[in-house]
Amino acid sequence: MERNNTRRLVTVAQAAEYCEMGVSTLRRYIAEGRVPAHRIGPKMVRLDLDELDAVLTARKPTAAPTSDLAASREDILHMVDAAPDLTSAQKDIVRAVLGGGPVAATES
Repeated sequence: MERNNTRRLVTVAQAAEYCEMGVSTLRRYIAEGRVPAHRIGPKMVRLDLDELDAVLTARKPTAAPTSDLAASREDILHMVDAAPDLTSAQKDIVRAVLGGGPVAATES
């Protein structure tokens, strides 16, 4: 079996731009071991875009089916209705946000 030795190595800044995240966030992920990195020298770190793609693909969240979202919304609305510590104005705001409707004006 022939192995492809071509690596797409990039700097941390280039990888952060590629991932559409901040450099400090990517550095933290590297320090936590969530993202593989290769130390080339005492201060030089490079990331392989193929390895980065594999990590991003494995961690990409999947969208919940619409029926699950509707059921979750109904559960939240039920909890809001049952919550004794919320005023009726607060309950209306939560209902409006979840329902996507306008938020009613409340008194301060």
